[in-house]
Amino acid sequence: MFTNTVISKKSSDCNVWAMQKRLGTALRKLKREVKGLGGRGKLTENMINKLQNYYGIAIRSNVGDLKGMKKAIDASFFHCIATKETPHFHVHCPDGIDSWCKYQKDKITKEKSYQPSAGVPNHIIKEVKPVYVRLSEKALLEQCLHGKTQNQNEALNKMIWERAPKETFIGSHEIETAAFDAIANFNIGATARINVLKSLGIDPGQFTMEGCNKIDAQRIKSAEYKEKDDSKKRRKVIRGKKKKRIDALKEVEGTQYSAGEFAT
Repeated sequence: MFTNTVISKKSSDCNVWAMQKRLGTALRKLKREVKGLGGRGKLTENMINKLQNYYGIAIRSNVGDLKGMKKAIDASFFHCIATKETPHFHVHCPDGIDSWCKYQKDKITKEKSYQPSAGVPNHIIKEVKPVYVRLSEKALLEQCLHGKTQNQNEALNKMIWERAPKETFIGSHEIETAAFDAIANFNIGATARINVLKSLGIDPGQFTMEGCNKIDAQRIKSAEYKEKDDSKKRRKVIRGKKKKRIDALKEVEGTQYSAGEFAT
């Protein structure tokens, strides 16, 4: 009864978060493979995180506009790598008083709100630029024109694996049950279980009714909190601080673990 889910799959779907992650993965792989890219003042975790964030913002800010999206991605790259010695990189950023680039905005307001970042050396820019070129191809960006961060199928997959963890072997019957329960909760919420009980001829008790309603209320409250600008900003700050701690540890201890890197 719950197999008629509203979800549809399109092979061309591509979400912004996945694209940000793809950029970060490519840059970290590049840093591992090319000597001299890592270290203080170079392609640090904090810089990669910054590039990822600006890359995602460029896509989300130009939903439905392929040309504008491509231009914004180029601007985000040059904005992040610009230094006090290379202010001309900001020529790619939008100008005017409403510009998100403080350098361009200061040119109009005559203020000094822009603080140049450390940027990265020229030889690193030459190594990183091809990654941006590859992740700015027309065919790839066309899949991101909707600007969504997560498609429905990914959300459903997460719910299924929460009920049937991949680490534990289970039979087909258990997987089907997990899928049915996930689809029901995805479409209706926890109260879907009440409908299941009623369909089986079981009258749900008061505590079951209250419990399901409480789960749905908490889920909605949590989603609303996470959508607030302050909450999003706080998560970005926490991620940034974590990246800086990782960089500091790597400076002292070096790379202690990387998947497959120390295999013999």
